Amino acid sequence: MFKWLVAGLLVLLMTGSCAAGEIHIIFWTIENCGPCHKAHNELESDDTYNSWNPETVDPDKLKTPDEKEFFKYMKVKSFPTFIIYKELTINGATYIVEMGRLEGYTTKESFLNNVKRIAAGSNAGGGGSPRTFIKRRK
Repeated sequence: MFKWLVAGLLVLLMTGSCAAGEIHIIFWTIENCGPCHKAHNELESDDTYNSWNPETVDPDKLKTPDEKEFFKYMKVKSFPTFIIYKELTINGATYIVEMGRLEGYTTKESFLNNVKRIAAGSNAGGGGSPRTFIKRRK
């Protein structure tokens, strides 16, 4: 049951429609975080970054128990954290797959290169993560 909830929350976080296999990003940030502000300022107008349908989430602004449970489930330990994921359709069911994550931020060039490596199947992020498969109803 909880996996359905998490899948539903991920879908709600996504902006716009998503083609299967495209990567997407959840950018976990907090207000008093210098690297978070730097990342936001450098990435907000970048076409490549925006093509990944990024969604910015501040855990301090999560209100419902489900949103707080989602944050706990994602195991974000430092800020900024970028979770790179994609949707796959298998036998008519959609799965959300966490490809990897990046913790921290230094430069836009380094960030974009690391996301591209993760998207290509190399978990190059600092902090890495196991792949998470979450099935969403047909």
